[in-house]
Amino acid sequence: MVHRCHLFFLCVRYYYLVMTLIVDMGAPGINDRLSQIRPKIIFADNGALYNGKVISQIDKLRTIVTTLNSPTLLQLIIIPRIQSEPKLLSGFDKSITYDDFLAKKSNTPLVFEQVEFNHPAVIVYSSGTTGKPKCIVHHHGVSWFTGATDRRVISCK
Repeated sequence: MVHRCHLFFLCVRYYYLVMTLIVDMGAPGINDRLSQIRPKIIFADNGALYNGKVISQIDKLRTIVTTLNSPTLLQLIIIPRIQSEPKLLSGFDKSITYDDFLAKKSNTPLVFEQVEFNHPAVIVYSSGTTGKPKCIVHHHGVSWFTGATDRRVISCK
């Protein structure tokens, strides 16, 4: 099983900006946000389970990558949350399975480096109710400081 917090820490470790979106957001709302940051890598679930019903994300992903049409997008990594749904986006050559992504791993141990307090870590967005959603960037220091002061516990179970 893929744990989102593992992906979060992996991305933050390599100094990638992290942005998360909920699965019930439509393709236009997602593209409004992605077009502002032009991502290099997208991790996406192939589907979701809502109220006992399987909701495929494949058609939405196809719309997103077609509309986004960004030369900066290097890879769309499909996470197989729903086994009955496709694990690849057919016709999109930058799509790979999560297992193929993991197969590219290196045996080099992770080395963590200290970054500046204001080094970008996470992007969130305003709601977009009064126009296009606006990026709000949270930095490494603020993200960790907020978690520590709120005494939040991050669990990857």
